[in-house]
Amino acid sequence: MPEKLPEFSPSKNYPGWVYVSLDVMRKNLLSIAKDSVLDISLPPISKSWPYLEDDILRSGFSMVASAKPEDLTRVSSQFERILLPGLNPSRLGYAIEGLIPVLSNHSEALALSNLAQTNDCRLKYLLRVRTLENSFVTGDLSAFADLDRLSSLPMIDLAGALLETSVDENRLKAFARDLRGLSPLSEPIIFQANVETTITGLPRLVDFEMAGLSEKVAPLAFSAGFWAFPVSTDRNETIFRSDLGKANGLPDNFPVTIDNKEARVLKVDLNYSLFAIKDFFSKASFPYQGRLLGSNLINPISQHSWQGLELKNFLMHSQNLAIYLQEGDKVIDQGLF
Repeated sequence: MPEKLPEFSPSKNYPGWVYVSLDVMRKNLLSIAKDSVLDISLPPISKSWPYLEDDILRSGFSMVASAKPEDLTRVSSQFERILLPGLNPSRLGYAIEGLIPVLSNHSEALALSNLAQTNDCRLKYLLRVRTLENSFVTGDLSAFADLDRLSSLPMIDLAGALLETSVDENRLKAFARDLRGLSPLSEPIIFQANVETTITGLPRLVDFEMAGLSEKVAPLAFSAGFWAFPVSTDRNETIFRSDLGKANGLPDNFPVTIDNKEARVLKVDLNYSLFAIKDFFSKASFPYQGRLLGSNLINPISQHSWQGLELKNFLMHSQNLAIYLQEGDKVIDQGLF
C-alpha cells in the first residue's frame, strides 16, 4: 500500500471501507502469467477494472472471467469474456452479448441452443469438468460419455473446458485431443480452477493474486477499516461495537486496532462485533476509526496476522463496504460500490 494513507474521511453511511491501491495491483499483474484467465469477481477488482483495463490489455492478457455477468458486460470485447458457473438461471441470456458461459449440465446446453435458435446466432460455450473419471457421468458433463448429444445440439459450439480436477500430463493430452475433435476451434480454451495441483503450462483462473493474496510473496493491494462506537467504558476498559459481523465475512477472531490501539475481539455475531481496549474513551467522541488491515498505520496489521482463507473470505464479502481507489496518496474514485 502507499506509504501515506489518503487524507480523506470514509463515508459514515457504510459500516466499513476498503482502500485499493491501483499502483500495487499494476505491479502484481507483472508476476501473473499472461495466459491466465483473470477472475474479476472480487469486489475491489471489479471496481478497479475501468482504471486497469487498458494496462491489462497492453500487458498481453486476453481472457477475463466472472460469475457475475454485469462485471463482464463492462469489459471490452477485445477480451474473451468467460461467464463462470453461478446461481442465476437467467445468466445464459448474456451469451447474446458475447459472453461465453461455462455449462454444467445438459439442460443448460439445451437452453443455450434454444436461445441461439431464437436469436438466429451461433453461440459458444465452455464445458465444466469436475472429473475425468468415466464412472461419474450421471447428471453432469464431467466426462465425454454425454458429448455426442451435446455436439448434436444446433447453433452452439464447444469452445473449450474449465477443469476443476487435478490431472496428469498424459490424461490432459488425451483430454485436449478429444476436445479438439469435438470443437470447431483449432485450439479450444482449456484452463484450471479450484485445484490443488496445477500443470505447468496450462492456463489457470487467478483472482487473489491481483490483490496480493497468494502463495507467492507480493505486496498487498488493499487496506481495510471500520467505524467503532464506544458502548461502555470505565477507567480500565472501553467496549466498542462495530456494524460488521459474520455476514461481512469476519471470522471468530482476527487482528484489529481502534484509534491505533490494539483491541481484543469479544464477540462476532451475524451483523455486529464487540471489541475491548484497555483504555478510557470518552463516549462523546465517536465514532472512532478501527483497522483490520494496513501496513502504513501507527500500529500496522499485516496480512500474515490473518489466516489466509479468512482474509480472502472477508475480501469476497466486501461488496457491502465502501470501496475507494487510490493512486499514490490520493483517492481518485470516491464512489461507493
